[in-house]
Amino acid sequence: MLVLARKIGESIVLDDKTVITIKEIGKDGVKIAIEAPKSVKILRKELIDSVTDVNKAAVVSINPNAMKSLMKNVPLKKEK
Repeated sequence: MLVLARKIGESIVLDDKTVITIKEIGKDGVKIAIEAPKSVKILRKELIDSVTDVNKAAVVSINPNAMKSLMKNVPLKKEK
């Protein structure tokens, strides 16, 4: 992990296409601006973690009998 110190108005450039600029530093956090191509996904990590946790809980809590019932309706792929 690379840790950099930046001041308001200073930037970091990633891959010559993505620019991260420090916009504001306050007691509650730091505001940043991200300029990136539309093809770059930008997601907040806490949202990814939350969805991952929910998905893991759903897998653990599945009823095996319910899964068997669902699988009866799934057509099997025939080998050639």
